[in-house]
Amino acid sequence: KLVCLQFLYDLSDREMEEQATFNLLYQWFLGLAAEERPPDHATRCRFRARLGAEGFQTLFNHMVAQARERGLVSDGLHILDATHIKAKVDRFRLKREHCRGEDDDTWADRHSPDPDARFGRKGKGKTFYASKAHTSKMPRPSSSWR
Repeated sequence: KLVCLQFLYDLSDREMEEQATFNLLYQWFLGLAAEERPPDHATRCRFRARLGAEGFQTLFNHMVAQARERGLVSDGLHILDATHIKAKVDRFRLKREHCRGEDDDTWADRHSPDPDARFGRKGKGKTFYASKAHTSKMPRPSSSWR
């Protein structure tokens, strides 16, 4: 289940450990009691190393097959869309008022009140500082799809 969550939400080992420790929904999905600690990132890393690439691929394929059997995964058409949501952050004021002389271009990103925001580009020369929102939809089959 840890591998499934980590893959679905594109989390690093350390991020997965943090989510499994503090996020109640993750704990519920994993079957952990509130006071129970999940395996730490080093334990999961050693587990993957012992499995090897082929063993991990077999385990992952088995997990996907189970999800398919339960109707959680489909091979059908998926419609994906993404948009950006501009961050309500004045990066330049933030850096000017709080940086205290640090000459580091990533300072504002690391200290932004919106940790999900990143620089992006849309079209020629149109840059923005925003987070991304993704939507996914699986259309229902209709008689016109023959």
